Amino acid sequence: MVKYGYYYVKLQGIKLLLLLLTTAFPLAIFLIYAPFKIAYIQYMVLGFTVFLEYVFFQGRNLRIKQEPYVRQILQKELKRVPSGQEIHKRISMYGTFPEVTLILNGIAILSVGIYYGK
Repeated sequence: MVKYGYYYVKLQGIKLLLLLLTTAFPLAIFLIYAPFKIAYIQYMVLGFTVFLEYVFFQGRNLRIKQEPYVRQILQKELKRVPSGQEIHKRISMYGTFPEVTLILNGIAILSVGIYYGK
């Protein structure tokens, strides 16, 4: 399970950091220093995050982009040339990583909204 966490950070770490820096961090700064409060702003930011996910971070060619990387990882792990089925299985596992990134960012946004939105 640890190696999947390593692969997640390697493949999606920058994307998660970018999403946190463009959504959760500005929300926290706004909630701390704004002289006025906007009701349910964390839900607006959450909607903006979903918008960003589908506009900028589309995984249209996710399989094509990840196939050489996955082939290299499997070749190191198996010490042989991986089959197409093994590559497909691993890419399917990696295909859930963008959703995990969106969920983690959503949890961060809601946590910031609950903590600072007193």
